Amino acid sequence: MRRKRGGLTTFAAGGIAGTLIGVAAKLGWDGLVDRVADSAVWVSVVLIVAVVVLIAMVTLTTRKVDQLIEKASFSINYYPADDPDELYARSREVIKHSDADVEIYAVNSYVEVFRKSTVDSPVDAGEKAQRGYLKQFEKKFGTVKYHRLIQVRRDQLDDGGAELTTLLTPAYRDHYRSMATLADEHPNKRVTIEKVPAKLPTSFVVVKDKHGDGGRIIWQMNMHDPDSDSPEFERIMGVFIITDPDALLVPRFMQWFEELDRKSRELTVAELRSPVADDG
Repeated sequence: MRRKRGGLTTFAAGGIAGTLIGVAAKLGWDGLVDRVADSAVWVSVVLIVAVVVLIAMVTLTTRKVDQLIEKASFSINYYPADDPDELYARSREVIKHSDADVEIYAVNSYVEVFRKSTVDSPVDAGEKAQRGYLKQFEKKFGTVKYHRLIQVRRDQLDDGGAELTTLLTPAYRDHYRSMATLADEHPNKRVTIEKVPAKLPTSFVVVKDKHGDGGRIIWQMNMHDPDSDSPEFERIMGVFIITDPDALLVPRFMQWFEELDRKSRELTVAELRSPVADDG
């Protein structure tokens, strides 16, 4: 809804003009007030100047307010998995446009980690878009803190190596390997990748403001696939992208992250080497 500014401007202009004359009178500038009051020309000049100044002030203030509203408003948008290109494009924008003052915390469920979870799913057709999304994280390696937890079965917490790497989807396996390699070779880059016992049937990314408790959230909703061979496998249903500048939800997601992180173990480069028979 557009704001109606004409009446407000006229009313405020008259008010300012009257206030100026009143202040002048109180200050004892009786002679000046009398001369202005006696001259219709001078009154008109004062009013015109007041209106011009007021219009400029209202315009500037309105722009600032609109910018603040746009920047500091809570919003939720949902993108279904039926259109993986759009889903990953919107998610990619969140990471791409984050600045150097953020910290990124991510949790993955089986839906990205295990091949069986995504076979014949809509996301399977969007591997290129998926890789483009993950590439945005890699572009942030040298500038932001990036900590990712991968939920795995309890028997995969030990360094089994071969089994885990054969189960990972290619896009995520390659991204995890890039993270593990960088963390191993450049510990000062603040990039951490760990595995944790599976607990939450969901995935999320928190792009947290470094100097506050708010930020943005990419929250993935999963579903059980009735056609799957095993009830433990899931597939992606859609993604919520949440803008949360006032920290209404970010602290809750960070609490979930910290609870998972208590039982984390480092994911090694050896566990992420490409299998001998790759689909590539």
